[in-house]
Amino acid sequence: MEDFDAIEDIVFLWYPNDIGDDINNLPVTRRGITATPFAVDFRGEKQFLIDASVFPGSSGSPVFIYNSESYSTRSGGLVVGSKLDIVGIVSPVFYRRAEGQIEMTEAPTAMLPVPVSQEMIDLGLVIKSSAIVEAIEEFLGPKGRKEHQPETASVS
Repeated sequence: MEDFDAIEDIVFLWYPNDIGDDINNLPVTRRGITATPFAVDFRGEKQFLIDASVFPGSSGSPVFIYNSESYSTRSGGLVVGSKLDIVGIVSPVFYRRAEGQIEMTEAPTAMLPVPVSQEMIDLGLVIKSSAIVEAIEEFLGPKGRKEHQPETASVS
């Protein structure tokens, strides 16, 4: 987390509104930015917001911090190369309640019917990868947990 800045480029993959490449079995890739700092727990929970075109059907989408070609570090340096880190999964999306008015000309009434709809505001809530790991470990219990040992490989 120390490597991530307050605003990072993100990508996520899924099937918004059931749209995807059915022939090649490929999801749709979407882009955006972090809308709240990844290092800060949004509303006290292990989550953060992204500013992207997030639609119903995007829940469960893996979210990656992605930089191609080069990226800057928090200390002000520049790294030549790409960065791709999974940071969570999309949970709910946010809507704005929109109201309109229907004009009744033939039969005036005391109550006006008001159609209510929901508009996307392009904000998605992302559950942090650390919360997902904790949930898996909780589900597995003490017998299913393994100590994380660094793997070593020898080259001959």
